[in-house]
Amino acid sequence: MPVAFASAPDCPGRLVPRPSSPSRSGGGGGKMVKKSKKSKSKRVTLRQKHKVLRKVKEHHRKKRKEAKKEGRAGQRKKVEKDPGIPNEWPFKEQEIKALEARRAQALQELELKKEARKERVCMSPASPYLPALRQSICCYYW
Repeated sequence: MPVAFASAPDCPGRLVPRPSSPSRSGGGGGKMVKKSKKSKSKRVTLRQKHKVLRKVKEHHRKKRKEAKKEGRAGQRKKVEKDPGIPNEWPFKEQEIKALEARRAQALQELELKKEARKERVCMSPASPYLPALRQSICCYYW
């Protein structure tokens, strides 16, 4: 098979061998190369790996610095404990009784809210308790 020569574009006197058919050069109407069915390897050079780790480290450092500048807005404050009533306090017994009464009232209010919430859930149409509730309540309401 004879090899054809063509002049190089950068140097008119120089001849460069040119393939005779376009299928061998890969251009034009040749066959396409089959794509590999294997998955691409996840191997990374150590240089790239350490570069990524360094970038991540820098990013975390920057985030910490910004959080510190914001004044620790994301952290919760500690709840201060009640120191109690000192022994030398005048009318200590009365104060303790009043405190217990307030606590009992707060607990009672929580129970009432819980019951009201439960009633709302039971009376909703999507509630699983509704059929049993309908049987127990007089049929005049339904």
